[in-house]
Amino acid sequence: MQLNEFSNLEYKDKLQVVNQSGKLYKSIMFNEYRFSLYRVQDFYVELKRKYDQLYFDSIVPMNYEDLPIAYK
Repeated sequence: MQLNEFSNLEYKDKLQVVNQSGKLYKSIMFNEYRFSLYRVQDFYVELKRKYDQLYFDSIVPMNYEDLPIAYK
């Protein structure tokens, strides 16, 4: 799967791909949010959620070059 294919998936399908193929790369806590970065094949996926919620506020796929400095 490529980054553009992943971007076109529905929310639940994105979660399924991350769950099945993703490997946790880094996890950061900032204010009331947890940011988890997963490597999925040749790209990365950032999951953002509040501590007290079960759903993710955002699921953002990106290339290594686009990763924020906090992940490098």
